[in-house]
Amino acid sequence: MENRVKQIANAIAEITGQAPKALPYAPVSPNYPVYLNENSPSQAELDRQREEVSSAENPGPRISIIMLGKNCSETDVNSSFLSLMANSYTNWELILAVGLSYPDHERFAAFDNVRTILSDDRDEKLISSAEAIISGSAVMLMFPGDRLSPNALYLLADAIGADGRCDLVYADNDQHDEFGRRLRPLFKPAFSPVTEACFDYIGRPLLVGRNLHFKVGGFISTGAEDLHKYAIRCCRAAKHPANVPEILLSIKETEIPCAEGPIRLTDELELYPGSFRGSMRISPIRNKKRPVSILIPAPKSPELLRLCLETIDSESAVSDYKLMISVGSDIGKELKEYLAALKRNKAAAIVRLESGTEDSIPALLNSAAARARTDHLIFLSPNAETLDPCFIENLIAPLLIKGVAVCGGKLLGPNDNIYSTGTVIGLGGYASSAYLDTPDRAEDLTKAFYTSVQRNVTAVSGCFMAVKTQDFLDIGMFDETFPEVGWDAEFCMRAAQKGYGVVYTPYASAKLWKLPKDYPDASDKNLERCRDVFRDCFLKGDPHFSNNYDYRLTSPQLAIKPAPPIKYGLIKD
Repeated sequence: MENRVKQIANAIAEITGQAPKALPYAPVSPNYPVYLNENSPSQAELDRQREEVSSAENPGPRISIIMLGKNCSETDVNSSFLSLMANSYTNWELILAVGLSYPDHERFAAFDNVRTILSDDRDEKLISSAEAIISGSAVMLMFPGDRLSPNALYLLADAIGADGRCDLVYADNDQHDEFGRRLRPLFKPAFSPVTEACFDYIGRPLLVGRNLHFKVGGFISTGAEDLHKYAIRCCRAAKHPANVPEILLSIKETEIPCAEGPIRLTDELELYPGSFRGSMRISPIRNKKRPVSILIPAPKSPELLRLCLETIDSESAVSDYKLMISVGSDIGKELKEYLAALKRNKAAAIVRLESGTEDSIPALLNSAAARARTDHLIFLSPNAETLDPCFIENLIAPLLIKGVAVCGGKLLGPNDNIYSTGTVIGLGGYASSAYLDTPDRAEDLTKAFYTSVQRNVTAVSGCFMAVKTQDFLDIGMFDETFPEVGWDAEFCMRAAQKGYGVVYTPYASAKLWKLPKDYPDASDKNLERCRDVFRDCFLKGDPHFSNNYDYRLTSPQLAIKPAPPIKYGLIKD
């Protein structure tokens, strides 16, 4: 009854605009059954796995699986149990908690690796009882109705390793309806702690090392919000996480889980409900002004620059910011007069390139950054019109997370369609954004994930990017051997190599009235540098995208055979 009341209250809140709206799942590709057939393990492979496990001196890590079957249908419990029994990996135990009236529970006693808890206690008590008797070195939770693929435990155990060095493993999943039809695949990016905080993309299956499981407090309950908090705690504490990019679990068709928040993330940050049901938003606990320098490379003429400065002035009155405009030698009379007026009125500091320096955007921005005296930098295109009253605070907020050095906002093009929601290396060729040139609307969950969730990404656009000043210097500033394109992506990838996080936020947005040069229009020398730096992503795929999507298409669509960008022949030497 309590859940029903809560559902009605949430529905009323959505209708009245007092809660994030629920979004539908994306339409299922008609090719998904073909995909499953092409990418499921063969019987020969399963037999090989069983032989390997049975003949190995070290059987691998023991996996403890907890499942609460109280008040659940016997059919759902049986289907999950049968999927476990069909697995090629056998070093597991099931701790099954069922109610006192559960029919025929004695039959589970015939299996040595199944232990049954009979109780009508609350779920929290049942979980605690189950955790007290686990014998494995890794723990995972299953729900009645969950169906593991026959190679799931083998791949999860292989990822976590017999030595237990890896302490967190997750994999892709889909759903199945009441008729057993598979639908709604969820292809998950590489380990992304900021993404997980803002959207529970990890979900299930999630295998956690025993030590890590108890270090973060174990399971509190099986409710969506508590499981999301558990995953967040695990992500923050995990030392060696891993991702298996295969669909290893099919969960029973369900509604989108939703944490209500607020959730304390750090001493400075909390999570609040985001723009759609199921998403969360990182927000500072205490609002305070953080001095920032906004660095703008000067254009050839002042018209768009004037609009850019006007929107900054009107939308950032609550922020403590300093404008720095960097100019080269090649500027016209009209722009020169406009910049002189700005300098006289102390509206902006004008930074000039040293003579002999190539007049490129990365050079202009480096020159200004070297003279900035604030803790944070925002790089902004002179062709941009900022769209959010608090864009500075919203760009800076993710930088308050330990280890995050770079944050980029949402960029729209002149037609108000999406230009950038984070850069995917290899997409459409050298690099692009998911849902490029589509309307800025989250029609379904897949589009919302890529466009409306604060998340870890490989790179963001330098047209609208925030960086901690010290981190910018430590990373090595922009590489000026990328004078036309790729300088921003290269910087972000270099930041990641040094252990820094790169984040995209949809809560700071801007409109570009003139788009920057695209990769096909760049010089051969510049593109050669891009190929050198992007090589790993070309060969393996962008870690924050998925090889299960066709890299030829900027709007994610299922690829029957998962492949990295190089396989599509999009990059020419």
